[in-house]
Amino acid sequence: MFSNILKASAALASYVALTLVAAGAPATITFPIARHYCGTLWSGGTVAKVTTDFTISADGSVQGTYRFRQDYVRNGDREEVSGTLAGQRTPGQSGVDFVWQDKFGTGRLHIQLSDDLGSFLGKWGATTDPLRHKWNGRGCGDQQV
Repeated sequence: MFSNILKASAALASYVALTLVAAGAPATITFPIARHYCGTLWSGGTVAKVTTDFTISADGSVQGTYRFRQDYVRNGDREEVSGTLAGQRTPGQSGVDFVWQDKFGTGRLHIQLSDDLGSFLGKWGATTDPLRHKWNGRGCGDQQV
């Protein structure tokens, strides 16, 4: 009899979980969440392709890296730039505020993540500048710049 109760409980739990998912309820999130995005950012007067990687921990801290190619319009030179991201995500919010750092200096980046974490829209600026330059990404597996 006890095994029948366990089977019935498991069936009911599966039914409830499937019903909630079908109704659009969010799935359980398991941390840490690691994501790789391909996108573009505005740098040095041009749009550059960028890969952005970050991991969101259960406490809301977010650490990451990025890489892009900087094209210099005036002389035609190109170089690869890489940097780090450190940020914090507020529970229940889709935004993340980062501090970025690379060879050009340090600044701020704010992104809005999509509900499924599959993409983000962002704006960045130097430490004391307004956030006005675009930085966007969409999940892309292992693609690189």
